[in-house]
This record gives sequence, structure tokens and C-alpha cells, in this order.
Amino acid sequence: MPGKISTDDVRKIARLSRLELTDDEVSTYTEQLEAVLEYMDELSTVNTDEVPEKVHAIELTDVLREDEPTGSMEHKLALRESPQHDDTFFIVPRVFDQ
Repeated sequence: MPGKISTDDVRKIARLSRLELTDDEVSTYTEQLEAVLEYMDELSTVNTDEVPEKVHAIELTDVLREDEPTGSMEHKLALRESPQHDDTFFIVPRVFDQ
């Protein structure tokens, strides 16, 4: 029975991935990918009818803090901490010529 993946398939995948493979690498990867596909076939025979669907393998909880408004930094303090400023604004390098 012919394999599910051919050396031409591996060469095409390598070309699309912009990988340069030697003939030995193509042969090795063909065998490895064939083994992966065979294992996937084996996994598809496992009865999972009684297994509940999950989005994640482990339960996740939100670890972020509550979004609560707080006071902001005093204007003069923020300006004092900046490398360049005048009494009102931060001074930054020009981004556009005009």
C-alpha cells in the first residue's frame, strides 16, 4: 500500500516553507511525516463518545485583576520624569517632515 505522503509532497512543503532540503533530508522527513499520519489514523480509532468536549486541556481561570479606576499621575510629576518637556507638554522627536 503506498504511503499517505510522497517525497514530492515533502519537496512541495519544503518549497512553500522556503526550506532547502537534501535528498537524505527529504527521505527522512517523508518517513517521519508518514509515521505521524499513521499515528493520527490510530488515534482516530479511539472511542471518544463519552469524553466531554473541551476548549483547553486544562481548566483556565482569569488571573487578571478587576478593572477599577484609580487616580492618574500628577501632570507636573509626569513631565518632571520625561527627558524633554516644557511646562505643559512632552517634547519628542519629529515624526513627519510637514
